[in-house]
Amino acid sequence: MGNHLIDRALKELDDWPLQGEIQRFRSLKAKVAVLLEDVRTWRKELAISTQDLQDSVDRLSQSDAYVRIQHVLDEEPDYTLWLAAYDLRSVMYKVTK
Repeated sequence: MGNHLIDRALKELDDWPLQGEIQRFRSLKAKVAVLLEDVRTWRKELAISTQDLQDSVDRLSQSDAYVRIQHVLDEEPDYTLWLAAYDLRSVMYKVTK
């Protein structure tokens, strides 16, 4: 049934609260449709960003960045101490005096 048929029936009923609730329903339905489209867009963006992050991690791993950084940190002066637990990739804490 089209909106125009419902509108005509409501006009004949002359029930303002019912007409107001129908208008509210239509507005909320339109809002939900917009939000649903936003969620779909955000999911796509999240998937793309997650893949970009994984690509970055892969490039860092291939470049041996963690080992290279650890060598530089080992040369740091005594006032900055870097502690790595088993592996720099898993935990790195900076302790300042």
